Amino acid sequence: MKIQDLFSKEVITLFSNNKMFDEVIHNIKNNRLLFKEVHYKYIFMRNNKIIFDEVIMRKIIIMHIIYLGILKEDELNSKVLPIDIVEEKVKNKILSMKTIDDIDSFYKYYRDMCNVINDSSVFSLEEQYKNLLDDSLPNELNGVALITPVQTMSRYNSSSVTGEYGTGYHEDNFNDILHCIYGREFECNYSGQDIKVRFVNFVFKNSQFREMTLEIPLPINSSQKASLISLNESIKKLINRGIEVNIEVSIIQDNGTIYYNEQCETLDEVLDLLVINDFIDYEYTEEFFIGENNFDAEYIKSKKIKYKF
Repeated sequence: MKIQDLFSKEVITLFSNNKMFDEVIHNIKNNRLLFKEVHYKYIFMRNNKIIFDEVIMRKIIIMHIIYLGILKEDELNSKVLPIDIVEEKVKNKILSMKTIDDIDSFYKYYRDMCNVINDSSVFSLEEQYKNLLDDSLPNELNGVALITPVQTMSRYNSSSVTGEYGTGYHEDNFNDILHCIYGREFECNYSGQDIKVRFVNFVFKNSQFREMTLEIPLPINSSQKASLISLNESIKKLINRGIEVNIEVSIIQDNGTIYYNEQCETLDEVLDLLVINDFIDYEYTEEFFIGENNFDAEYIKSKKIKYKF
């Protein structure tokens, strides 16, 4: 058997580049997928008495030992329900939740709810990352998305003091969304059960910067993963149109420590790393449904505004 028949292109490249290999083994937790692959392929090699040249075998064994000693104990197992059961649970949860029609204007978060719903109705990832260099209006356009265990809410940041939409602060807009969904405040806008996405698009010195950051709790449920899959598909559509977004993803354990932190082009690798638990007893109850069912979440809306890219 040839080594190309067993390992991924990423691992083969790693084995052929000593500098890259040294960097990876000194940055273990951000490369856990590579270590995991080599570990399980090495077990297969031992069981089938497969060996390669001495240099390659040395690197394989080093990565195998590191995985056993450092990463394996840290791995968490997913607990996944059949997808149709999860979809039914999400629908039933949504049916039991209140909407803006169930409250009056005296409710303390009524104004927040109106603003968030209005902002979300026009959000599209296509517009979010439009070409600002040819736009004479704002030189930045920012937004957020919150993916709860049940629903996805995406919006442009609320208007700044200059009256331009998309130029407000990300944290202020997370705060408003959390008010609307949970009917309460959270310290640092952190519930520990929601995925937070920040969309950034700005011009500086005649150059355009398109960025996205994701903070993902560990674990999440299957409906939250469905929303991330939809986001990933939208990202790929942008890439196919020649629009590149700098993406940084952090997966955060419940004790606040980082499980994974890396920059990436798409969410393909991240989706493989996610730990899914469909049996979580959530600490906080979602009171209001104001967004989209996670299984129906769209980031490039069908009623989108046409912009030149």
